[in-house]
Amino acid sequence: MREIEALRLVATGCCDAEIAGRLGISESTAHKHVESARRRLNAKSRAELAALGVSLALASPTAVERKITAEAPRMAYSGHSHK
Repeated sequence: MREIEALRLVATGCCDAEIAGRLGISESTAHKHVESARRRLNAKSRAELAALGVSLALASPTAVERKITAEAPRMAYSGHSHK
């Protein structure tokens, strides 16, 4: 799941351009993955998302995956198509 990879990179202090380069995706796509993870985890800011990513990673290497997967069904339909 790219959101998880993006979250891990945000937690290490990477910006969207760095995330894009490391994942081989566009900067816009990297930003979308970061924002999707932020919404799913109810983080109010990128800094809060990074802190959450760090705290989850410290608890368990797979804690981030479990948290995002658990939050996924709560995501409401936004009306945007995902192509």
